[in-house]
This record gives sequence, structure tokens and C-alpha cells, in this order.
Amino acid sequence: MMKKNYYIEKTSIFVHIPVIAAMLLLSVLAVHFSMENIAMVLLPLAFVSLISFIWGRYSLQNMSVTCQFDKHIVYPGDEVTFRCTLQNEKWFPVVSVVFRIPIPAEECLLPACKEDYRMLDDIEISKARLEHTDLKYVFERKFAFLIGHEKITWETKWKAHSRGLFQIEQVELYGGDCFGLFQCGKQLALNRDCYVAICPNFVNVNSTRFMQNIGFSDYGKASIFDDPSQIRMIREYRQYDPIKQINWRILATQQKVMINLYEKLKTKGVHLILDGESFNGEKPQQEALEETIQWIYSIMVSLTKNNIGCGLSLPKSRNLCAVCLPYRGFETFEHASYYLAGYHMLPTEKEEDQGQSPILMERSSLSMVIMEARQMKQKREGTYMQCVSEFLPVEDVLSSGADDFYYFTFDQEKMHLRETDLMKALRGKNVTILSYKHVGGVFDEKSK
Repeated sequence: MMKKNYYIEKTSIFVHIPVIAAMLLLSVLAVHFSMENIAMVLLPLAFVSLISFIWGRYSLQNMSVTCQFDKHIVYPGDEVTFRCTLQNEKWFPVVSVVFRIPIPAEECLLPACKEDYRMLDDIEISKARLEHTDLKYVFERKFAFLIGHEKITWETKWKAHSRGLFQIEQVELYGGDCFGLFQCGKQLALNRDCYVAICPNFVNVNSTRFMQNIGFSDYGKASIFDDPSQIRMIREYRQYDPIKQINWRILATQQKVMINLYEKLKTKGVHLILDGESFNGEKPQQEALEETIQWIYSIMVSLTKNNIGCGLSLPKSRNLCAVCLPYRGFETFEHASYYLAGYHMLPTEKEEDQGQSPILMERSSLSMVIMEARQMKQKREGTYMQCVSEFLPVEDVLSSGADDFYYFTFDQEKMHLRETDLMKALRGKNVTILSYKHVGGVFDEKSK
């Protein structure tokens, strides 16, 4: 049976072992006391209930599911294709098959067709909250039956609506018996690559400030805007090779399309650090955080296009652990896109209380009053507890190989209230603090 059953199972009261045993016992007693008419009713009913129980209980055995998206990185407004294959690997059929995927309340990615998903009712949402899961919709497909060794494949379009990380770790499968008396559920795990990272839209940024202190190798060019390398070798042109790398001299003299392969420019990479919890607190600055993440992503795109090594450090978030990504090539940018898309501030005490059941909230009402009184006193005294970002050990960041660090925070004036261990370790390093200004979303650059 399902470990986290958010949905109601439609199972008849007759399909339970105690009820079946009682009907069999009553049938024997009816025969013993010459009540054949009662026995003729109870015995077939017990037999049908037993078949329904066995069939329904083991109907989902040897069922396999594979799901995948055709894209892993998209932007708000884009569409992706979701392909799913459901296979019955046993010889007897499965009846009343229901395929479900719970959809978080973030609504970052939803099926393009409204008929493919539905909103959960109040009972289902309450059950999800008891399991500390915030759900709102469910993707649902129903099949009348699957015969033995049958495979069904279908595709649906999903549309990205906002920044977020939509990852399907498991699907929920329901099945029953041929009499419609028993229905059971089962969770099937999927591969970790069944995800879509919805990155923020790219905005034009001036990345020159992040290149001012970058050094070059002895054979590199003197300007960042020139060709950043020397010719290493020449080979024949292949499809998708950049046109700007064509060797025009060989093309003019030998009538052969050849391209130049360059030596990579060895630069001093930069490392971006997001103090995400500085945007959190009594009044979370969600819009400011979204704009800051959009800036960081656009900066990484711009630096990557200019062959500038760019790493990233993010603190612990709502669904992801803290991460430090030193620059190791283009793969670093792909991993950074994944974590930037999935970053969300840690839940506040108010948000955690919303997920509690009414009984738990009533029991904790007194403690809530005491906590609110303590917070009001801290506000009056100016000692209100600030949210502090939890980064990985500072050794991981310092060993990233970067010489320039850029620290993104909400308000530099309040950094002393939420100073992190990472910020203390970066003292004496080449650190630039970028403090968010809510007017126009402009960053006020101040060197530390």
C-alpha cells in the first residue's frame, strides 16, 4: 500500500479479511442449522470478495513506468513535451488503472491542456498537509484496463509559467479488480533525470564590472572583447561549427572550408554568492529575490559567452541543500541553472503553522501567543532575530579557484545582524558586495 496516500481509495467494506472470514463462518453456521438460502447468498459473496481482494491487492505487481521530458532547461512561456510509458509486465489484466502525478502549489509548470489535470479537493489537500507536502493539482490519466504484457505510451504538452524546479521523483498508480470492489495504490520511483528547470528570463546586463580584475595568460589577448585565444590546430568544417572560426585564408587559396581551433584563455574566474536568507524575515522580499536571481543568471550567461569562468554558491533552500559550484566548464553553468531555478527561501514560522492541522494549531495556540509576544519585545529592543543563510563549509568556497567574489545581499546596512560564517572567512579577499535597492531594482556596488 502507499506510504503517503493523499487520495481516497474506493474499497468496498466487503473486501476486508475480517468481513470475508465472518461471511465464511456464517455460511458454515447456516449450513449447519439448515439455512441453505442464507448460505447460498453468503458463500458466493464471500467467494467474490476474496477474488476481488486477491486480484486488487496484487494487480499493481510487475507494473513499470518510464517518464521523461524532452527538455531540461526552459524559460517562462516555453512548452515541453512529457512522454510517459506504462507497461503491465504480468499475464493477467489490470482494471480501472489511474495514473497520477501530484503537482506542487508553486504552479511553475502545468499541463498545457486543462483537461489533463484537476484541482485537489479540501480532503486531499488536508491529507497532503499532514504529510508536510504542499500540493494543489494532480495530473491524471485513466485507463479502463491493461491486458497482460500491454504497453501504453502517450505524450502531453506542459507549459512553464514561472521560475521553479519541477521534478518528478515518483508517480502514483491505482488499480482494482474486475468487480470494482477493491482499489489499491502504489508509488513507483522514477529516475532523477525526470525534471524541468524553469530559469528566469535573460535580461541585458553590463558584465564589464565582473571582468575588470580578470587576468590573462601570457598568450592571451590584451582586451576581453578581442579573440581570447590563439590558434591551436586547424581541421575541416563540421555542421554547427561557428562561422566566425572559419579560416578564410585557406578557403580563398585552397577552396577548402577549414576552421581554427583555439587555445583556451586561462583567466582568473569569478565566484557569485547569493545570500538568499537576507531577503527573508517577517516580510519576505520575494520580488526582490526574483529580480536578484534573474540578474545572477543573466550575469552567468554573459560571462559564459565570453569564456569567463564563473562559479556559484547558494545557501540551503526550501527543497535543496546548500551548494558550491566551482567553475569546471560548461557543466557548471548547467548545474547552476538547476539550483537557481529551484532556490526558494526557507519557510518562516507562519508558513510552517499554515501546514498544521486545526487540532495541532489549537494545541500550540498558547505557545504561539508567547512567541509573538517575545518577537514584539525583540522588535522594540531592536534585537529581532534575523534569518541567516546556511552555506557549505567555507573551505569549499575558498578552494573554488576564484580570485574575485561577488556577494549578493538585500541590504548591506543590516549585514552585521545576519553575518554568515562565509562572509567572515572572505575578509581580506577581493570581495564586492552587491546590495539590492528596491527602487528600480538597481544594485549599489560597494567594495568591502
